[in-house]
Amino acid sequence: MDKKYFIAKQKIKSILRCGINFVSDKQKCILCNKTSIKYSVCPECNKTFYSVANNDTKICKICGKTLVSEDELCFDCRENPVLKTTEHVFTLYSYRLWNVTLMIRWKLDEDRSLSQFFSEKIHQKIMELSCGNSDFQDIVLVPVPPRPGKIKEKGWDQVRDLCDYLQYKYGHKIDDCLVRNTVVEQKKLDKEERLSTIENAYSYKNENFLQNVNVCIIDDVITTGSTIECCARILKNHGAKKVYAISLFIVD
Repeated sequence: MDKKYFIAKQKIKSILRCGINFVSDKQKCILCNKTSIKYSVCPECNKTFYSVANNDTKICKICGKTLVSEDELCFDCRENPVLKTTEHVFTLYSYRLWNVTLMIRWKLDEDRSLSQFFSEKIHQKIMELSCGNSDFQDIVLVPVPPRPGKIKEKGWDQVRDLCDYLQYKYGHKIDDCLVRNTVVEQKKLDKEERLSTIENAYSYKNENFLQNVNVCIIDDVITTGSTIECCARILKNHGAKKVYAISLFIVD
């Protein structure tokens, strides 16, 4: 896809969407219920609640869950860690309250304008990390791939949408080097089922190579961490130097 074409197409869509929302006056901010023209979050709440810069919550240094103690690791990462290959998982928000509502509007109601909203948050986080961690200054982003047939069935995949913005709007390197083998949706499985079935759920595309480069997996929500760990293990086995992950939400 051509970068100029992508940006022009998204600008036209944004203008049309804002025009419709302005005329209909129906779209409300999920936090304050004020009329919001561009997204389901108004500019004021975007600058406060959804600001990456203002998110100073203390989190587990491995999985990214919010900590309730002064320890650097959460209970799960201390007693029964799932993430053994991943260097660090960075999560932006907890999967609670209005965050769940926003995710439903994006994934189930297919409000694709939120792909732009969320991609900005991930870009801001990468820029923040690149200032204090040299691993992020030339990092390759790898999206968690959708289940087979999802794009044909739904017409899109939200993580792929995120990465289109990250690539064409913000200039990040994207490598679709992973493929998903299973058709079962992970959200329909409990923790034990996820952990037992994840081992062969993903694989590596032979034509892609990530020899001795740093990689960051991109996902929308983390539940057990099993998907991230499986993908990280595959990437390490095929030459990646270090593997990090960024997820919008975490179920904690």
